[in-house]
Amino acid sequence: MLEFLWVASGQLLLVGAFLLFLLCLAILPLRQTRRRPAVIAEVVAHGMAWMSVPLAGLLWLPRFKKIYADFGTELGIATEFAIAVSDFVSEPRMLFFAPQVMGVLLIVDGLVFDMLWRREASRTLRNRWSLGISVVSLSLVALVTIPPVLSLARLLSDLS
Repeated sequence: MLEFLWVASGQLLLVGAFLLFLLCLAILPLRQTRRRPAVIAEVVAHGMAWMSVPLAGLLWLPRFKKIYADFGTELGIATEFAIAVSDFVSEPRMLFFAPQVMGVLLIVDGLVFDMLWRREASRTLRNRWSLGISVVSLSLVALVTIPPVLSLARLLSDLS
């Protein structure tokens, strides 16, 4: 049991470090002073942030699903929703269409950010767009990863 607790806390630490990395990456476009590097940094940062959503669903949640099934734990609504999202993302047709949908979203994101630069929109407006898109993707990752961790903590406290 103690070994499992170490593994779960280590995974949670890795997810936290990854989210912090994504947040730092989201700040990168805000520091650019020229249009082309700013748009490239924007698309790369948001691509990394959006890729973390299906990766959390594919890599993180199936482990929790197995643990909850083994212990026969009653899950909260948020955890059931996160597991349902994980099941939906891991379907073969979603694995085929997800990169295309993500590519279209990133192209639209890059075009909007480029338009904000070309029209010489205020720096505040560009920063709000950049951080807003980053916050949406990081919020989705948090929505998918935090409820299963809280349910796991409740399971561990019930076992001890």
